[in-house]
Amino acid sequence: MSETLINGDTAYMLICMALVNLMTPGLAFFYGGLVRSSNVLSIMAQNYASMGLMTIIWTAWGYVFLLSFLLLSCEDDDASLLSPRDYGVATNDAKTTVADIFLLLLLLLLLLLLLLLYRLRKNRYSLCFGESQGDFIGNPKSHYFLENTNNNSPQPSIPGLVFCGFQGMFAVIAPALMTGAFADRVNFGPYMVFIALWAHLVYFPVCHWIWGGGWMAKQGVWDFAGGIVIHVTAGFSALATVVALPSRHHLDASVENKPHNIPFVALGTGLLWFGWFGFNGGSALGANNQAAYASINSEISASAALFGWMMLEWILEGKPTLIGACVGAIAGLATITPAAGFVDPWSALLIGFLCVPFCYACIEITKRYKLDDALDVWAVHGMGGFLGTVCVGIFATEKVSGNVDASGKQFLIQLLAASGIAVYSFVIGYLLIKVIDKFSKVAVDADTYAKGLDVSIHGHEAYFDSSNDGSKKVVGV
Repeated sequence: MSETLINGDTAYMLICMALVNLMTPGLAFFYGGLVRSSNVLSIMAQNYASMGLMTIIWTAWGYVFLLSFLLLSCEDDDASLLSPRDYGVATNDAKTTVADIFLLLLLLLLLLLLLLLYRLRKNRYSLCFGESQGDFIGNPKSHYFLENTNNNSPQPSIPGLVFCGFQGMFAVIAPALMTGAFADRVNFGPYMVFIALWAHLVYFPVCHWIWGGGWMAKQGVWDFAGGIVIHVTAGFSALATVVALPSRHHLDASVENKPHNIPFVALGTGLLWFGWFGFNGGSALGANNQAAYASINSEISASAALFGWMMLEWILEGKPTLIGACVGAIAGLATITPAAGFVDPWSALLIGFLCVPFCYACIEITKRYKLDDALDVWAVHGMGGFLGTVCVGIFATEKVSGNVDASGKQFLIQLLAASGIAVYSFVIGYLLIKVIDKFSKVAVDADTYAKGLDVSIHGHEAYFDSSNDGSKKVVGV
């Protein structure tokens, strides 16, 4: 154990880890309130399933991963993978049962991989934070299954296991963000397969490239708390799923998709906002001056965006809404994330206001082109993270960061990095949906969609009334 450990830094990081962990249930409430009442449990289940599956993967090999598995090709020579989907009314077929079989086989494969990793533990490779191998993947001297992780930390003032746990919370929330894009229309088994594969092919490598000393880090790309690593990757992969899957209108044009519980949205926003102090503040890896800047900048940007969004709604639509205020706050938090520890408070205020017309316009683009991003994940998270990443090259100051300063060169580096990862995330996300759909139907059929996913897939009702004869019925849409 390092002799330079600082108890205050360790305690601070443990608190930040807990705060980030709180963001997943916060996201579940936020998304849950925005969908139909018959689908609220479904989207909450997806968020919590992401927490369970990603924690297992992160513990086993997400932090440290075998090179050969990472480099498995996701390419497919079948041109039909890129063919437009037939948006006709779907029917139940054998594919709906294959999902469970496919998921079981995947879990068995993962078990076999664990055994292989144990036998080949002398040839193990770090996926995210090991010493870089070829600027793409980590060094074989790293530790899988968190073996001896506590003795190896990028920040001497905290134990390595604390850093690993904190980063694990980021790995949990990243795929969960995507659930809002395809809300109401994805089977649970294929969803689990998708997030597992997406983590290995998108999140883990990008995390290493930027935060693990990979090739992007060496090119001077800066991302304080996940503007590229989390928001751009999740946002643009979410957009890919929207393109690859049928819209809710194609499944049933008669169903009206409106938020069923706005207080849930407000509650989820509060939990996310609270957790974001750990998300951004903890990325300083200690209770220090940069953590103070990151925390106050997060509050300023979120507040500015909340107020700005309400004002914009009032001007353009005639009424300021609570949902608009909540969406604005989340947009402000997502946008400040990559710059939180690099800019001063005045810049954070500007970033918060800048993201409002930018993200609002992106939402309008999805509507114009009939892209059914159910909960505006691409516009708020993908483009918010993109804007914030670029803003590092405009507003960063060494006074705050100590080593990052705005310049024309830095602006170009940030722009190219965000653009490249956006394209990469979109392509991999699209291919994954198409490949998985070859084995197990990803989108629900029209009947399941009409009934709601809560009862059809999970066997529960979120809301019910008990009549005199003891029967139950779903309340709401």
